[in-house]
Amino acid sequence: MRRFLGPSLNQTEAKAREALKRVSPEKDSLYVIELIPDGTSVGYCGFSPNRYILETDMLVSLLPERQRFGYGSEVLGMLQSIWLGPLGNDECFATVWPENTGAVALLNSHGFVKVREYLDVFDQLHHVHKCSRVPPAT
Repeated sequence: MRRFLGPSLNQTEAKAREALKRVSPEKDSLYVIELIPDGTSVGYCGFSPNRYILETDMLVSLLPERQRFGYGSEVLGMLQSIWLGPLGNDECFATVWPENTGAVALLNSHGFVKVREYLDVFDQLHHVHKCSRVPPAT
């Protein structure tokens, strides 16, 4: 997936969504995030299996100089809508270090809540956040 951020988002979002429909949770599916129209790299995003929680993590990683411009929120929202929409999942997960207060705030703003934590092989603490599909109003 390339070139789906910036002022021309609506023109290329369909292509990005189509690419993400082919995501396989059994392997890493990572994509470069680039700005439109100049192709400046912002970071990467995608889905990756997490062996500690036995679920697929939703990933958004931005270069430090590209943080706090709304790119993370835009990408996370799109990944969420695809994972919970066309891909038919009922919940999505994201794992963060608790010290990463910006990422925790971003997840909270998108409806994620902390559900558990774990230590990895390097004794680094991770918080697992989950967001569930909102059932349609009846």
